Amino acid sequence: MDQYNIYICKADCTLLGTLTGIKAETCSLVKNAMDLWELTFDIDKYVNDNGTLTKSNFYDSAGDMMKLYIEGNDVQAFFIIDSEPVIRGGTFQEVKSITAHSVECELGEMYLKNLKVNCGTTDSQEYLACTPAPDGNKNYYNVNPYTGLPYEYISLINYEDTQLSLLHLVLQGTGWTVKEGIDPELCRIKKSFETSGSVYSFLMKTLSPAASVIFEF
Repeated sequence: MDQYNIYICKADCTLLGTLTGIKAETCSLVKNAMDLWELTFDIDKYVNDNGTLTKSNFYDSAGDMMKLYIEGNDVQAFFIIDSEPVIRGGTFQEVKSITAHSVECELGEMYLKNLKVNCGTTDSQEYLACTPAPDGNKNYYNVNPYTGLPYEYISLINYEDTQLSLLHLVLQGTGWTVKEGIDPELCRIKKSFETSGSVYSFLMKTLSPAASVIFEF
């Protein structure tokens, strides 16, 4: 693997410090265009510091669900250690093997339940969307009272009204946000979906091929 700096982070991605004791020859970074990136490496519990064995920085902290930040010339990305590290060797030869995946893997643990978009039924999100009226006294509903049809259907991204924005709806409550400045032509894409399951699976396996888009996290 190319030369990278690997830092350990808090849950909010604030950097704690640099991991030391990493065995460079064990480092591997697999980049996937349509799937999670995978980072693997081994850490020695103790390193030789001018003839003295000292414990590697943050060795004990490098555990399940801790976040990492990797920085190099061609990549700056956050990862999550999403499985319990494997420990082997004796006291002073102890080695910890780390497997981490790009931080969007956390979306695989966040779920959509009976999400309906542009399905043409009254429980579909385009029928449920409403925003406060300018005077603050009444709600503006997205359904024409005369025709019974929505004034506007849900597009891939609607920055002006996030209740009519598919990505905003899908990421609601996850802590993830939608990047500003996406190509307006892509934003206007409208598709119909009825789905349950993980947010990540919906984005990558359902929405991506249906809308012919590739997501960057």
